Amino acid sequence: MNQPGSKHVRPLRILIAAEGSEGDNRPPVAVGKRLLEQGHLVKACVPRDYVSFYKSHGIDALPMGFSTWEFFLKNSGSMFDRNISGLYTMFRLFSDYLDTQFPLLYDLVKDADVIYASGFIFAAGSVAEKYGKPVIHTVHAPVFFPSAYIPPPNFRFITLPGIINRALWKVFITAFNLCTMGPVNRWRECLGLKKLRTMKEYLLNNMVLAMDPELAPLSPDNRHVIQTGYPRIDDSHTLSPEIEAFLHSGPPPVFIGFGSMLTPRPDRIVSIVLEAIRKTGNRAVLYTHWTGRERYVIREKNIITTGHTPHSLLFPRMTEIVHHGGAGTTHSAAIAGVPQIIVPHLIDQYYFGHRVYRLGLGPSPVPRQSLSVKRLCRALEAIREDPGYYIRAKEMSDRLKQRDGTGEIVDIIKECAKHG
Repeated sequence: MNQPGSKHVRPLRILIAAEGSEGDNRPPVAVGKRLLEQGHLVKACVPRDYVSFYKSHGIDALPMGFSTWEFFLKNSGSMFDRNISGLYTMFRLFSDYLDTQFPLLYDLVKDADVIYASGFIFAAGSVAEKYGKPVIHTVHAPVFFPSAYIPPPNFRFITLPGIINRALWKVFITAFNLCTMGPVNRWRECLGLKKLRTMKEYLLNNMVLAMDPELAPLSPDNRHVIQTGYPRIDDSHTLSPEIEAFLHSGPPPVFIGFGSMLTPRPDRIVSIVLEAIRKTGNRAVLYTHWTGRERYVIREKNIITTGHTPHSLLFPRMTEIVHHGGAGTTHSAAIAGVPQIIVPHLIDQYYFGHRVYRLGLGPSPVPRQSLSVKRLCRALEAIREDPGYYIRAKEMSDRLKQRDGTGEIVDIIKECAKHG
């Protein structure tokens, strides 16, 4: 059988259209790198502030307007503290972004064999339909699939009765249609496509859950959805000399960081974290991008601050990992085999906080709105006092390491190309 990229088989042309934070963009980079290694041609349209990230991995990338994630978080206001109104804010902000997505993708899709969309790329399906090109759309949490078993994203209470979940999904889908279907249909009309009656079927078509079932299983009423492992990058970087020196200077520290969450009143959260570290006697690596400052000056010998550091290199050397519960960070902590404490902020993070607790990989999550010195100390000490957390984390790590989520997505893309 001829290998892809050989002289007997034309290399596939893959267009990646990705959105979101770094955690949302790392899986497309992993998939893009694998496709390049197999001799295929890959181009990406990504948020402005991640173009260099893609290029550093050899992927030709173009900016898709402004950074949506930054725009979204900086303008979301009270979304952190509300459910229904927060969802409305989220949909409105992303619908505003369609004026950037449609024109750029329209010019690029015609030369692609397959479109691989990741994140809130509402334009991908319509532009692919215009040219008759296959598209797959990946998400990393089951909360994006309507179900009687779990509520929609941005709801903090995960164990609601089925009748409540169904009602919440009706509200969610109605709000989603009101905020996004109008702008999508205006663009579809420009493309000569039939107007949509609902965004639900449009987005769920060819959607893949790219997250290991051990961490995030599909609900029983969504068994028709394809599920793969989480596509991950094997980082070839090394830790900075400062981090290495700190790690060698004492016992394994706690990692504390909240990803790309631009947290309201970050100084208050930092003070809570510092006091909890002092009270529990831990050493800590504090990731501070979420504070709005790349580096925080903290003059304590038991704490080091850092900007971006690859999780795959840092997490296995931690004793506990405190984070926001993003899909990528949750998977990174799980595959590192280290217990987690989730401080969810929004969207799918409440779900992952619940899953980590149910799996015994960490104590009950502490929502950002409820974070206090007492609650954080209690969570840190709970892990320290129960070796079962470390045993279960190691068992989960062993299972996750057996799966190649990147290869599974690549296989789906190639299969789509055959039938496109």
